[in-house]
Amino acid sequence: MKTFRVYKHPTQGLEAVKIGFSWPALFFCLLWMLSKKLWALFFLWLGAWVVCSVVDAAASSSGQMVQAFAYSLLTVAGLFLWLFPAFKGNGWREKNLLNRGYELLGKVQTETVEAAVALLTSRTPVRPGEEEGPDDRKAVRSSRPYGTSEKDVSAKKDEMSRLVMQMGFDHDQANQMMESLLKQLTGKGYLIDRAMDAIEADIRSEGKLFHKLQALREKESASSGTSSALEENCPKCGTPRPRGAAGKFAEECPNCGVIFKKIRQTGKHLEPEVLAPSNSPAAEFKGALLSTGGSFISRHKVISSVSALLIVLFVVGLLTQMYYRSEHRKLVKTFDQHLKMDTKEEYETSLENLQFLIEYTAFLVSRRGWTTGALDGMCNDVDKRITLFTQTMEKAASGQKTLFGYELGNVRESLCGGMKIVLSSIRDKKAQKKVISYFQLRQAVQHGLVNFSCEMGKYKTSSKKEIVREGNGYVLKARSKPSTSTESSEPPIKTTKVLNPKLTGQSGRPNPELPPSYEPPKKAAPNFMQSFYLARRELLAMQEEYRRRHNTWCENDRELLKEFKATGVPITEITAEMIEKGLIFSKIQDQSITVEYNPDAHVP
Repeated sequence: MKTFRVYKHPTQGLEAVKIGFSWPALFFCLLWMLSKKLWALFFLWLGAWVVCSVVDAAASSSGQMVQAFAYSLLTVAGLFLWLFPAFKGNGWREKNLLNRGYELLGKVQTETVEAAVALLTSRTPVRPGEEEGPDDRKAVRSSRPYGTSEKDVSAKKDEMSRLVMQMGFDHDQANQMMESLLKQLTGKGYLIDRAMDAIEADIRSEGKLFHKLQALREKESASSGTSSALEENCPKCGTPRPRGAAGKFAEECPNCGVIFKKIRQTGKHLEPEVLAPSNSPAAEFKGALLSTGGSFISRHKVISSVSALLIVLFVVGLLTQMYYRSEHRKLVKTFDQHLKMDTKEEYETSLENLQFLIEYTAFLVSRRGWTTGALDGMCNDVDKRITLFTQTMEKAASGQKTLFGYELGNVRESLCGGMKIVLSSIRDKKAQKKVISYFQLRQAVQHGLVNFSCEMGKYKTSSKKEIVREGNGYVLKARSKPSTSTESSEPPIKTTKVLNPKLTGQSGRPNPELPPSYEPPKKAAPNFMQSFYLARRELLAMQEEYRRRHNTWCENDRELLKEFKATGVPITEITAEMIEKGLIFSKIQDQSITVEYNPDAHVP
């Protein structure tokens, strides 16, 4: 059951306002304010929203600390603007009605606003000049209208006390009963005038309270002997009560000092119980009229708990997304600040910054909770930086096909594959289709590209990631070991038996860290295995690049080395030395290639 306050206007009729939380104000804040004519609050809320938008726009171009503080402040402000109208909206509406000339009629507990208005309309006490109907006489039989001022309340209490005295109670007992009833009702938040109306109506119509008072009076009459003993003797020490000059008993015991009036007033038998709920229409009306209904949280504990949990999850998700977006903006800003290609070091730094941006964006879009607009914005940022990097690279190359040993076509294919990895990493498939359509539209408008086709496998990762094939696609994963590590990341080579048992430390046992049939030269380097793995990895990479260009493997490693040196591709000295001296060689068999060690070649 919901609790409503009903207000009446002399010309505009009745308005019922729900007490407590407002769901319409939570979900339709501005529309709710407009429909309830809360003009001042509408413009105040709209102004606060505009201020938050301006702060958000200003913070997006500020430093990281300023962004963190501003976003935290905006989060709190956004929650305040969202939740505060829901909790305080009905209170604002009540104040607005009072300012517009409405008068409070009372509280009603029912399910809908229409039922509250209809119920209180049929039960409203008659005012001067109005015709009294049969329902009004039955519900409230007040002798005259009254207000809620202290004078009117006191007069009504005296009238109610006289009504109770007519049932056989004395003046003190009647006052005590009325005070007890009103204290219990008003202590729960009931309107005092409505409470007295309901009590009077019940007594006059001989309802439940009337019968309780009547039973109490009969009990008092049955215990008259006890009352007489109480009047003649002290209930504590039994001393006879002395009489005064007028023949009345003394108010205080001369022996123990007990005040008889206080003992009589604190007797529990003189405190009648409040009316219990009844199924009769009159009792239901009185219960609906007097009940406050309690707080929203106490009446809806499950809904309140679920709402609080959802709000906490929403805030945590919002803060997490804000953190990730700030990190994404930081990478974009880092790339823009360090985009230079005057030297090879600057070119490689710019390329690696772009690779970091591509890989971090692919990680972000693979998470849940992003809107289509946020996904499209992040992908658009990456696309713009790829275009900017490509244009700067072509400008620095001055019409050449290579720049600092990097072939421009291969770099473009690599970045194009990275962009396709970003688009394919979007987790929400519906949003993915929309973002891809937006991306293709921009490509067609800006670059005249109708079909966006790239191979994800051609993407060259940064030093922190590696590309791994999964099913029909590719995914980015963190490297198990950094590429700059001095430790070898190559798998151990299977061996059969080492020819030189001195290398094993134990005769007859194979050493799995050495190539098969390997017998090192007298002047072998201490880090020979690391050099071997490095040279093998570089020779395989050169063969892969040669096959990409010529669609076949190169059978002569020395010719392959000369071709790459001629194009300016950087090759380590140890790899070039091992190839020239024949320490390693490429073995081509059945369209596959391996790099092996030549045991017949020795270092001079």
